[in-house]
Amino acid sequence: MTDRRKGAAPTDFSGPGGARDRAQAGGAATGGAATGGAAEAGKARWRPTEVTARRGVAVDLAPDDAARSAMARDLGILGIPALRLTGALRPEGARDFRLDGRIAAVVEQACVVTLDPVRTVIDEPVLRRFLAEMPEPEGDEVEMPEDDSAEPLGSIIDLDAVLAEALALALPAYPRSAAAQAAAAREPGSDDDDRQRPFAGLQILLGGGAAKD
Repeated sequence: MTDRRKGAAPTDFSGPGGARDRAQAGGAATGGAATGGAAEAGKARWRPTEVTARRGVAVDLAPDDAARSAMARDLGILGIPALRLTGALRPEGARDFRLDGRIAAVVEQACVVTLDPVRTVIDEPVLRRFLAEMPEPEGDEVEMPEDDSAEPLGSIIDLDAVLAEALALALPAYPRSAAAQAAAAREPGSDDDDRQRPFAGLQILLGGGAAKD
């Protein structure tokens, strides 16, 4: 899969009808209508010819408890209470394919300061373009392409892999508990120092006074 590393801000966990509900109960597919019933929508691996024959397919993946536990272990996080990918996979042009979707998840990570569990809701769009011919890099130096949604089209379009990658990219880099955030806010110059020192509040929480550089 193409490297698509980025930062992601957590979504508000509260409120009805939000990302948590979509992660647990599913959401509407993004874009226009695509064919396929509930069974097909839950299918994770598609041959390009199957998608072409159906003129596009609906996507609604919700990994079970065992799959989410395995994914949490792979990502090195505490757990994934809920996870869902919804959307539509369609042909694009003569030989390419496009996934327009949305990932909704609830994840639990260890606070980088206290190691307490931190629960975060993720709700983000997902775009992937599967290209029969990837653009060739120009020149001697290979740079990351500006369009990081594109990847080579193989014999199988693996939506499980797309879901796992999208979740990995959306995870907060430095999850913090409420206690850690409160401790960091009490530090002099915390607005600037906090961004440079993710463990800035540790010494305060341990009763040792202000953390030092």
